[in-house]
Amino acid sequence: MALTRIEYGALASSETINNNFDYLNNQLGDLSDSLTSNVAGIFSNIASINSAISAMQEDFEARISALEGN
Repeated sequence: MALTRIEYGALASSETINNNFDYLNNQLGDLSDSLTSNVAGIFSNIASINSAISAMQEDFEARISALEGN
């Protein structure tokens, strides 16, 4: 179903108006779901980056300790 255009000054049935509201509600719900999924993906990527940075930090600290021992 698509949004039904109601001309200025025209009388619209309650069915037409309700269908428009239902259509817009469904579109907003789909957009919300899409945004939620994208945000979850971003958070997952951030967690992966943080993990990689922590691993690199540990490696650098171990190398620095080894160099200090020399």
